[in-house]
Amino acid sequence: MNNRYISIRNLFAFLTLATAGFTACTKKFDSFNTDPTGIPNKDLQVRTLFMPLEQEMMYMTDDGYQIGQNLNADIYAGYSMPDQTFGLALDNANYTFIDGWNTEAFNSIYTNLIGPIKNKIALSGVQTSNPDYWAIALIVEVEAIDRVTDKFGPVPYSKVGTSLVSVPYDSQQSIYQQMFTQLDTAAANLQAFITANPGATPLANFDAVFAGDYTKWLKFANSLRLRLAMHLSKVDPATAKAQGKKPLPPQVGCWPRHRTTQPYWPARPTATTTTRSPPATATTMRTHPSRPI
Repeated sequence: MNNRYISIRNLFAFLTLATAGFTACTKKFDSFNTDPTGIPNKDLQVRTLFMPLEQEMMYMTDDGYQIGQNLNADIYAGYSMPDQTFGLALDNANYTFIDGWNTEAFNSIYTNLIGPIKNKIALSGVQTSNPDYWAIALIVEVEAIDRVTDKFGPVPYSKVGTSLVSVPYDSQQSIYQQMFTQLDTAAANLQAFITANPGATPLANFDAVFAGDYTKWLKFANSLRLRLAMHLSKVDPATAKAQGKKPLPPQVGCWPRHRTTQPYWPARPTATTTTRSPPATATTMRTHPSRPI
């Protein structure tokens, strides 16, 4: 009888403590799970996010350009190469890939660009309140994820931000379809804003690329679409052709191929006090009219 009494008493004490514990844990749940150093989405000024996102297109937010670009894609493609080996030459320069160099182009984009777009901008409601802002975010995101999928193949995209445990990978075909759809939305939003607000530049002080000029952003979106279409020209010619025709209307168009009559190296002014002249071959190379940039 005494043992039974003691067991019931212990059980009652346990339940009382457990109830108190659960109550204590959830009483201030919101405050415990709110970052005191962060900005709540309701107070977020979306415009302030764009400049870091634009910089991160080239891995500049965490100063990762050298690793994410130079020691990764540039060396692999032969755009650059060190004039001497690093250590034992067991690195990307000789196709012995270093994970730390290669993952920068993956991790940095998700952490510093796609993450803020999915978790901050998308949750702020700009899709309806400021569709022009959402258009810029989509263009930046497409430019970034294109570089990621072209390097790594299938990667997470459509479900990014939905789980902290695991995120499924999208096929490249699916990613390209999503990118074209996003560019459709971006182009429509920008065209509507430009038509309704001629000359307006609400992001003028928050845009490091085009200083808020939406016409230039629209041209960039069209040019980006053509670039994506060219990537598909050998694997999906029908989609490439259909997407390649979309930017053709002349009212906006795309970025033209840059041509200039300026020489590669401008000729140095001739000093009147010197008797030395630049070599004739060097002068000819600098002023060759048929070698535009």
